Amino acid sequence: MKALEHMNYIREELGEDELSEAEQFEESLKKLEASDQVKEKIQLFDAIKQGIIQPDRCEHCDYCKSTKVLTNIIKSGELLYD
Repeated sequence: MKALEHMNYIREELGEDELSEAEQFEESLKKLEASDQVKEKIQLFDAIKQGIIQPDRCEHCDYCKSTKVLTNIIKSGELLYD
């Protein structure tokens, strides 16, 4: 939200013609930040793929549900409530 307020302030102070350079700079910063985030995630996914680390299980997606290992007995009545 602060970035939006900052952009509105720039629009008021500089006007639309001069703002295009500011917007281009802002977009470049966003792309750099996104690039850094992608690089971090790629390293994480590569380590998971190679088996170096175990992924965090959410227990909600289809993969987690299909690979869940049951460790104790479940009564049939309990299945209706999960």
